[in-house]
Amino acid sequence: MKKIVSLFFITVAVLGTVKRAGIPVYAQDVVGLSLSLGAEGNGYSPTSIGIGARLSGDYRFGEMLSIGTSSLICGDGVLTTLEFSGNVRYYFLRNEESLIKHYNWASIFHLFLQAEAGAAVFIDENNSLQPHFMASLVAGSRIALSRFGSFYIEPYVRVGYPHMFGIGLLGVYRFPITGVFW
Repeated sequence: MKKIVSLFFITVAVLGTVKRAGIPVYAQDVVGLSLSLGAEGNGYSPTSIGIGARLSGDYRFGEMLSIGTSSLICGDGVLTTLEFSGNVRYYFLRNEESLIKHYNWASIFHLFLQAEAGAAVFIDENNSLQPHFMASLVAGSRIALSRFGSFYIEPYVRVGYPHMFGIGLLGVYRFPITGVFW
């Protein structure tokens, strides 16, 4: 796991040195590294809803694609779950200059679909660990709190295995990195 996290941050650092020449100003707003922290309710437990905290990071490689990683800790009083995953996210709405000009919401409202895969570890009342493969499909929106600011909120819903569902809200900060992949 340490190797994956290290590789992610090395990749971001290398990509951050690439010059942004040729990228329109309206596209530069969405490119970069983001960190998020939030809350989630989910169906990891078959008897009740688990409540927990999520920490995520991603790097957006242009207007349509990002990759990232996330971790979650949640519990319902009986079962505690630790989740670690990598993800790939696709944004449906491009920040086309014409959309921003005619529909101001296009610059701040980014719908996405995300695939996640990783591991979920259950810790029961007897402190025994039960590891499981985890996969999710997430749908949500990244909503800017100011037109070209660095702060966003991100409501989302997800379905997958071994959890049945998840619904959450993240607070996101996007760092102004001066490089892109393509």
